[in-house]
Amino acid sequence: MMRFIAFFLLLLCGPSSIAKATGYSPTLLYVLEQLRHSTSTAYFSGESKQPVAFIGGSSVGLRGAPGEFFLLIPYFRERASEGDVVLMLNDKSPVVKIMAAYLILGGDKQFEQISVDSLNNDQTPLAVAPGGCIIANITVAELVQSFRRNPDYFGERGYNQRLAEKSAIAAQPGKPPRLNEVADFPKEFQPAVQAVITAVTKEGMKPAEYFAEISRPDSNLHFHLVHQSHDPDPSWRGDSCGKCCVVIYDPKSQRVMRVMGIR
Repeated sequence: MMRFIAFFLLLLCGPSSIAKATGYSPTLLYVLEQLRHSTSTAYFSGESKQPVAFIGGSSVGLRGAPGEFFLLIPYFRERASEGDVVLMLNDKSPVVKIMAAYLILGGDKQFEQISVDSLNNDQTPLAVAPGGCIIANITVAELVQSFRRNPDYFGERGYNQRLAEKSAIAAQPGKPPRLNEVADFPKEFQPAVQAVITAVTKEGMKPAEYFAEISRPDSNLHFHLVHQSHDPDPSWRGDSCGKCCVVIYDPKSQRVMRVMGIR
């Protein structure tokens, strides 16, 4: 219910007016709300059983699916300004604070001058699975220290390498097909392409404007939709045009599970 209310307010008031009230950049607001509401509830072991936020890395659980926190990292890299990251460090949500700390300590040159010392004594509990089945019950302060020791804490480098290796259409020459060109995709993926077209059209996107790359980093299909206005310069990190997204499709249930990163 809270998630519905948050997105309803964004639609009703518009990102510009909410941005003025919060201080965040308008282009960051939708991704920020996705981050706030992407983490499921986990529990500490022991007698307290207090609910805490769960943060998943590149490969979580037996199925090895990337966590939603992890999938949103590239969008924050591109859309967040230095001022946004400073605000995120002081946000009420511990997950937003952690995203800010990861951006600062994870090698992003534009943020490296920002101090994370305000989180050094933050004892807010978290449940974190950087990779695999082990969930660590740690605090915000402890996780920040882990980032200092290992800037690639969530395994982005390995994930990106696997993504390239497992791309289902990587062998095709030139640009990948546009999403609306269903017949240009391998036949086995065409039902999934149709489902993705339906899902993104409901979000107000135009399938003909997107190139689609398919990968299988886990049991699901990941459609990496790149808008035709996206800067092709490989030096860009994240979503340079502000219109790209990742669509997660579950072949077993034959439905779209999530659309990550849309405005």
